[in-house]
Amino acid sequence: MAEVKETPVEPVARPVMIIEPVVEEKPPVVVSVEPTVADLASVPTGEEKAEAEAEPKVKKGMGWGVLWIAIAFILGVGMGLGGGYLVWKGGIKLPKLFGAKPTPTAAVAKVTPTTAPSPTGVQDELSRTGFNIQVLNGSGVKGAAAIAKDYLESMGYSDVQTGNAEGEDYSKTVIEAKVGQAELFALLKADLGAKYTVDAVMGTLAASSVFDGVVIVGKK
Repeated sequence: MAEVKETPVEPVARPVMIIEPVVEEKPPVVVSVEPTVADLASVPTGEEKAEAEAEPKVKKGMGWGVLWIAIAFILGVGMGLGGGYLVWKGGIKLPKLFGAKPTPTAAVAKVTPTTAPSPTGVQDELSRTGFNIQVLNGSGVKGAAAIAKDYLESMGYSDVQTGNAEGEDYSKTVIEAKVGQAELFALLKADLGAKYTVDAVMGTLAASSVFDGVVIVGKK
């Protein structure tokens, strides 16, 4: 018997059916919301918006003011501490704030120098430095001649000598001059007349006298 060969049968591919889900698109739902009275009240007005915008500026300006105040306070504290340190370091004693008694100040008398009046007329043209004058004390008061000498020197006489007169009973101041020195007599009389009572009669000196004029100081 002939052998019968079996022919292998190839499997037949079966079609696969894929089912995709279908999503139905729904139209969007529009919900209209009407504003309520409360919502309208919460909406800021124009003035409220302006105040809200201005508020940060005010806060910003206040920030700078606080900063400057803080700087001034720090500087004041530093200066106070520095001044206290200098006072302590230098040994300066400060008076008490309460109960401090002022230190009395001694009054100083102000002395106004007295300037003798300057003679007028012909006396202004004469030079007092060119005369040799002697002052004698005829008052009996010690130091009277020295006082008259200082007075004449303050008037411009540069050559003045002192001494004592032969007598001490002169009531007035007497001026003697050489013959021809009438201008010197007038000058001395004008200068001494502001301080002394001068005799109007001129005394005469000898031509051999070493002095141009002699002043005898009296009691007046």
